[in-house]
Amino acid sequence: MNKLILIAFFLFFMTSPLMGQSIDENEFAAKINRLNSRLSLANQALKGGTSDLELAENQKELLVELRKRHQLIVKELKTFGPNERDKAKQFLFDNISRLETELTTDILLPHQVEIINEKLFERQLSMFGGNLFQAMLTGYRDQLGLDDKQLAELKKLSKETSDKLAEAKARFQEEVDEIKKDAKKKLEKALTEKQLEVIAKAKGNSKK
Repeated sequence: MNKLILIAFFLFFMTSPLMGQSIDENEFAAKINRLNSRLSLANQALKGGTSDLELAENQKELLVELRKRHQLIVKELKTFGPNERDKAKQFLFDNISRLETELTTDILLPHQVEIINEKLFERQLSMFGGNLFQAMLTGYRDQLGLDDKQLAELKKLSKETSDKLAEAKARFQEEVDEIKKDAKKKLEKALTEKQLEVIAKAKGNSKK
């Protein structure tokens, strides 16, 4: 539920004409995505679902406290009015950044952060349907230390790839439609009128 609320707030801010210019919207989206994914993976570890993290008892206690503060942030977001979008966006960005830093530097050990990052990247790849560019831009910007030039190039490559895939899918669909049309013509030639009537009647019944 918290994740859905944060996503809703993000979409609200991104479409707002009052949105501040001091926060990069891609980094804003990435931080929300990363923190939610990392908290989710850490919570799985608390429940025994990610045993390879091997959390110590004090780490588990700190994660529980971090999760509570995360819930409080979501709760406080609801108190901002429609004319406080910039303020709420800054509040969310600052707190998300703080929690993310605390999780990766104060609670988890370096090797645990690596495990979380590997699982995070796998999750990002799955979320974006295997789109490596989008996964890198959203989940691995900081880890890879991407500079502005690389980010711009990745965005360009991502768009080019998406456009080419869309064109390829359109061409493929046209070929599929042509094959189906050709098969239908050959079927009509192979069958008698009476047999075609039986098939037409069966199709009509199946639509009811």
